[in-house]
Amino acid sequence: MAKKMKKGFTLAELLIVVAIIAVLTAIAVPLFVTSLNKAQNAADDANVSSLRSVAVVYILNLEKGDEDYEKVFTFKDETNTEVTGIKANLVATANVDAKGNFTNIALKVDSSAKEGVTTVGGTKTVTAKITAVDLETAMFKSGS
Repeated sequence: MAKKMKKGFTLAELLIVVAIIAVLTAIAVPLFVTSLNKAQNAADDANVSSLRSVAVVYILNLEKGDEDYEKVFTFKDETNTEVTGIKANLVATANVDAKGNFTNIALKVDSSAKEGVTTVGGTKTVTAKITAVDLETAMFKSGS
C-alpha cells in the first residue's frame, strides 16, 4: 500500500509566516507614521507661508489705496491703542476647510501670537506673523 502524501502546511510553518509578517509590520508602521507626520508638518508650513503671502498682498494693496480695498490702514492692539502702518506686530489668522481653502481670514495686532497651525475641535487654524521685512521684500519684488 502506498503512503499518502501530506497536503497543506504544518503548524510550525504557519507560525513562522505569521511571525515574519508581524516583524515586517512592526518595522513598517512606525516608518509610515513618521512619513505622515513629516507630510503634515510640510503642509502646515506651506499653509503658514501661503497665509503670510495673502496677507502681504492685501496689506500692499491697502497701502496703494486700490479701490477694492479699505482705504484706512489702522489696527488696534491688545490695549485697544491704534497702530498705523507696517510697524504693528501684525498677525494673520485663518481657518482651513476640508478642501484646504482659507476661510475667516483676519488681520490683527498681537505681539504674543505664535506662528503655526493649531487644531481645536476639528477646526484647523493657521497663524502667520507679518513683519516689516516681509512687506519691504514684497514691495521690492513688485517694484512699488
